[in-house]
Amino acid sequence: MPEPNVEVVVVRDPSAQTWVSVYVDGVATDGRSVVIDAGHGWEWEDWRDFRDATLAEASSPACRAELIDAFDDPPGGEYVLGRDRAHWLRRYRSRRPAPGPLPAHRTTRGRAHPAHRHRHRHRGAEVSA
Repeated sequence: MPEPNVEVVVVRDPSAQTWVSVYVDGVATDGRSVVIDAGHGWEWEDWRDFRDATLAEASSPACRAELIDAFDDPPGGEYVLGRDRAHWLRRYRSRRPAPGPLPAHRTTRGRAHPAHRHRHRHRGAEVSA
C-alpha cells in the first residue's frame, strides 16, 4: 500500500490567526495544530500551563515525543518572563524517548514549525493552541 500524500498549507499572520489546512490524498481533513513559540509576552507560569495542557492533549506517543522535543528548548524562549533559569521540561525529562532519526519534514528541535501563540482554524473549526 503506498504512503498517503499529505499536504499542509499554513497561512500565518503574526498579529492574528494562523490558518492551517491539511489534505490527505487531496481530501481536506480536520486536524489539530500546535504552535510552539515562547516569544515576547509569555510569563513562565502561563507558559508552563500551556506546555502541560498541550502535552496532556497529545493523542499519540509520536506526537507527544515531538512536542516534548520542541518544548525542551522552544524558539523565543529567551523572552519568557520570570523563568529564572528553570529547566524547560524538568517534570517530563524522565519520560523522553530515546533519540532516533528525525522525520524528513523536520529540521532540529521542532524549529521547522511556524511559531506563535494564536488560535488556529482548521477547515472551519477553531482550536486553541
